[in-house]
Amino acid sequence: MGVAAFVLVAILLMVRYAKGFVANIAVLLGIIIGCLVAVGLGKMSFDKVAKAPWVDVVTPFAFGMPSFDPLMILTMTLVMIVVMIESTGMFLALSEITGRKLDRRALCAGLRTDGLGTLIGGLFNTFPYTSFSQNVGLVGITGVRSRSVCVAAGLIMLVLGLPPKIAALVESIPGFVLGGAGLVMFGMVAATGVRILANVDFKTNRNNLYIVAISIGFGMIPLVAPRKRLVVAGPTLKFNLPAGFLDLSLLAGKEWNHCGLAFCTDHEHGFDAQWILSAAWGIPFQAGPVPLKFQGFINYNSEKGKDYSGVKTEAETLMRTSLIVDVGQMAAGRKNTLLLGVGYELWLNKFGNHTTAAGVTKPGINTYAPTLQMEWHF
Repeated sequence: MGVAAFVLVAILLMVRYAKGFVANIAVLLGIIIGCLVAVGLGKMSFDKVAKAPWVDVVTPFAFGMPSFDPLMILTMTLVMIVVMIESTGMFLALSEITGRKLDRRALCAGLRTDGLGTLIGGLFNTFPYTSFSQNVGLVGITGVRSRSVCVAAGLIMLVLGLPPKIAALVESIPGFVLGGAGLVMFGMVAATGVRILANVDFKTNRNNLYIVAISIGFGMIPLVAPRKRLVVAGPTLKFNLPAGFLDLSLLAGKEWNHCGLAFCTDHEHGFDAQWILSAAWGIPFQAGPVPLKFQGFINYNSEKGKDYSGVKTEAETLMRTSLIVDVGQMAAGRKNTLLLGVGYELWLNKFGNHTTAAGVTKPGINTYAPTLQMEWHF
């Protein structure tokens, strides 16, 4: 943490007091300074650099020739839609930084370039190449807006990709050094987003307020939502039925949970140990040409002490069961890939006891709900 703060301060000082070229490469110099400090503290190792060869060439299709699977294609399509949404936001930020209006044609060209980069990355055995917000932040920090510089940087990166020692050296950079520099780059993207919002009409168009409010709300979910960590241990009896399985378990569990909501008096809470009785089953069968499966589980969790607000918990019972159709087998002959079905959920004393605003302790609610279920195994 101290080294990350030192890197951040070094970058800010160079941006504030340095001139010309030094100010433009303040982030790179900050990373180099951080690495020197890490070496002096013994926190950076060069073992991988010593073992890596000097020159090597990336071989296309090193993992074999591509195969075309409808389910995998659909999965990657969904991933690329998410990537395109992210890239659109970065294109808008870049447009604001450079002062160049982003029209439909330029946006489409940028998304096509991301798609081409993803295709080339797949040919050379790596992850999709898409726009990165760090680079957008660098444009704001350095003030360099020339596409010729980007092309030159790309050519330099191609050359640096030939010596594996360079890749090993970059991999050796400690995370806390990159974290100090990342605060500046990612923060610049956030600041650009705020600057874009300053030009939005919130007074006469209330819809813009809802768009921003919902976006911020979704972004805060990882911060305030509970993060449950449960460790269990105990015996499980497995019964191999003529068709399917039945598992019976007696487990001892210990739960830790994070609560980011305001009413939680203990935001990092450890519950008492508890007993868990569990049964799970899966029974496949055929109804004419339709492959079906009856599956589900039932858990009984004993009380686990007091919750975030100091209220004593009680036992909970959760049962989920469903009847599903193996659509993947019917459509493409691939078993257990795409499953669709209906089910039912029974949850008694859901989330245990709780305290109302008036300070009255009430039992958890009971839910009885039909469900729609989709499973995608890939």
